[in-house]
Amino acid sequence: MTEVAASERTAEPRGRVAGYWKFWGTTLWGLAIIASFAIIGCGGVFGELVWLDPGPSATPEDLVAALFDHRALLLTIIAAAVAGELAILALAVRLSGVGMRDYLGLVLPRPRDILIGLAGLVALSLAIALIGYFFGGLQSGRVNLGMYRTARAAGLLPVMIVAAVIVAPVMEELVFRGFLLPGWAASRLGAVGGVVLSSIVWAILHFQYDVWGIATVFCYGLWFGFVRLRSGSTLATMILHLLQNGAAILLIATLYSKV
Repeated sequence: MTEVAASERTAEPRGRVAGYWKFWGTTLWGLAIIASFAIIGCGGVFGELVWLDPGPSATPEDLVAALFDHRALLLTIIAAAVAGELAILALAVRLSGVGMRDYLGLVLPRPRDILIGLAGLVALSLAIALIGYFFGGLQSGRVNLGMYRTARAAGLLPVMIVAAVIVAPVMEELVFRGFLLPGWAASRLGAVGGVVLSSIVWAILHFQYDVWGIATVFCYGLWFGFVRLRSGSTLATMILHLLQNGAAILLIATLYSKV
């Protein structure tokens, strides 16, 4: 992460000294960012289901099928949720008085930082796979396999891949390693506290997984946070996140899609 002190040298906006939002500001803005995505996305999907009226006896599979049958509307809702999230994120950064590039770490990483990040990512993934294999912690893999099969059956596999490999890594890294981490790190929590807290929140939001899956996401968050601090670049963590998700989908497609 670029030095927190650097933000204090940024030109001061009216009524507020330029700088990171610290603990409470970061927390409140973070809640607003996450809530906007949830409200627009969940509210939009609920409204679509009410409009489609699949009937009181409809099963979860029926509801998913109904949504996929009107995929253009579903994609529009998702796009609106992402746009709302980005709008609040941009507003929060602008009101901080720190430039978007500096606050969010939108700088090109050094090759050695990518290599170190990739080496650590591979080592962590292997360790998690081995522990999961011996102790049965593979539920998250079954969840991802189910998503893969559902998307393939609905003819939405390309959309699912783009969402998982590009949209999710970019948006999640912008929010968690780009905004929350440096804001909390600039508070009394410090850099380590910022990494840990942002990783906890990120992991909890992956509630579709069991405890093992959430713990796995938390471990990845710690590593991404370390890379963010070391490199000063959120683009570096986006690349690692993209590679991680892409490898997971490739593994499912080549080894498990016919299970």
